[in-house]
Amino acid sequence: MKIIKVIIIGLLLALSLISIVSCYSLINTATSIEWIESKSYFKGGKTTEQGTVIFTYSICFKNNTEDDYEIGLSARFKKSELNGWVEYAKFFEGRIGDDIYCLIKANEEKNVDFDFESKYLGGEIPTSLSFPEELIVATRFSNADEINNPVKIVDSESSLLGFSVTDKVEFLCSVTVMNTSDKEVEFTLCAQADEADVNSGLLKSKTMTDMSGTVYKLAGGEKKTFEVVFTGENNGGTEKQNRLLPKITLNMK
Repeated sequence: MKIIKVIIIGLLLALSLISIVSCYSLINTATSIEWIESKSYFKGGKTTEQGTVIFTYSICFKNNTEDDYEIGLSARFKKSELNGWVEYAKFFEGRIGDDIYCLIKANEEKNVDFDFESKYLGGEIPTSLSFPEELIVATRFSNADEINNPVKIVDSESSLLGFSVTDKVEFLCSVTVMNTSDKEVEFTLCAQADEADVNSGLLKSKTMTDMSGTVYKLAGGEKKTFEVVFTGENNGGTEKQNRLLPKITLNMK
């Protein structure tokens, strides 16, 4: 069993408690969440009609806490093992079917099959692939109030479109929200950036604001995608450390 370095930063919000976890396979540190390399393995890959290749890695996680967590990740693989068959990316975003998060219950040990996708280069897809050299894992506390809220952010249909840096940092995000109730709702949006972007100096703090001040509206049963710019204060850095969407929170009116 090999334990990843995990940095967990918790922030209690009106609807949820967020933890951001950075994981590096090269350092052993005791932690409440770990992966087990001996139980993790490459499952192979397949090409698509869109000219991409999807390759799957099953990663075993163990939750040593008394709380349920949802996890998502990006992974960096050995470049030498990707040459010739898949277009290289510094980090590949993992997906679980149509979602980017999966649930790991309290005290549960579980294998999660993450799909990674990039352009197919025509070479032979290998039958084995080393465990990722680096993982960036985002976790969020599974909060009952958030689960029961009829207005939900659809993670699988939301994404980070880009970012820009001046004296401020702006994240352009596509955010899909679903109203599962039969009543019209109004809400605002705010975001919490990854701790890695604070540690690198890109942001002075994780807190990011929708400076437009927009109050969004959804009719009963409506699902809609909004383009939102979240703004934070720059701390001298110019590079974002991963391609993960910041944690976005609904504030109901």
